[in-house]
Amino acid sequence: MNRATTTVADIAAFNRGMVQAMMTSSNIWMTGCQTLSHAMVSSTHAQFEHAVTAWTAIGRATSTKEAMDLHAGLARGTVEKAVLDGGNLAHATMTLVEQTAAPLTEQAIVAANRIAAQFHPPKATPAVAGVSGVTPSKIIMP
Repeated sequence: MNRATTTVADIAAFNRGMVQAMMTSSNIWMTGCQTLSHAMVSSTHAQFEHAVTAWTAIGRATSTKEAMDLHAGLARGTVEKAVLDGGNLAHATMTLVEQTAAPLTEQAIVAANRIAAQFHPPKATPAVAGVSGVTPSKIIMP
């Protein structure tokens, strides 16, 4: 009967831990997604402003060469900014995934350690022959 009570208590503790870990992960995920969304909107807004400024300048160009140079600068700047923002977004997303997975991973490790302890209880360290109270881990080898 005592073993059954302990098992039920362990299952309840595991479930509480998993729910808490899922809630923590969900909060991290939602906050991170909100931050990423703000960053994407900010980047898109900056790109739009850059394009409007460049197209205005192209429209005011006095020669074909000047217009072509401004257009090339717009294209180059747009690609550079897209690559930079894409790299930053990928890094931020990977960081968010790692942070989101951390509470779940931690809970899984705790559960695995509990299960392992039930099936493989720690073994007593054998004493060194002839020396009481000294275990092999306490012997210092020269």
